[in-house]
Amino acid sequence: MAGKSRKFELGQQDLRVLEALQRDGHMSDAALGDEVGLSESAANRHRHRLEEAGYIERYAAVVDFKRLGFAEIVFVDVILHTQDHDAMKAFEQALVLIEEVVVCHALAGDVDFLLQVAARDGDDFERVRDRLAQLPGVKHAYSRFVLHKVVERSRPLAS
Repeated sequence: MAGKSRKFELGQQDLRVLEALQRDGHMSDAALGDEVGLSESAANRHRHRLEEAGYIERYAAVVDFKRLGFAEIVFVDVILHTQDHDAMKAFEQALVLIEEVVVCHALAGDVDFLLQVAARDGDDFERVRDRLAQLPGVKHAYSRFVLHKVVERSRPLAS
């Protein structure tokens, strides 16, 4: 979004606007206003204020990986040989080139990185796993296949 202004404390109306936009980021200001009980112009002001302050980072489509042919979602715990800055950066730079990695979190604790990988099938994941094992600094990579998604939210329920 545009340059970020100073954050502000979210009011109940701001939270309702965020919830509505999380369900449908394409909704018009008129529809947004109707849903949250604001005029069209007030809804527009809330939307832009939330964007400018960085509460809304970007708008994106949430895709169904299975419909796109990625039947396997796998979480991979990666442990590096060392956790020094250069080793971590080398791993991160190499990792971004593996398109099947759809999310990567750097962690504190026993595991250095948690990856979410989308694969077409077990053989496809095996190829990705082999590529991951060859990345700089990788000591271990442990895989966990997803059975099914239970919950996915854009933000915590308690605001």
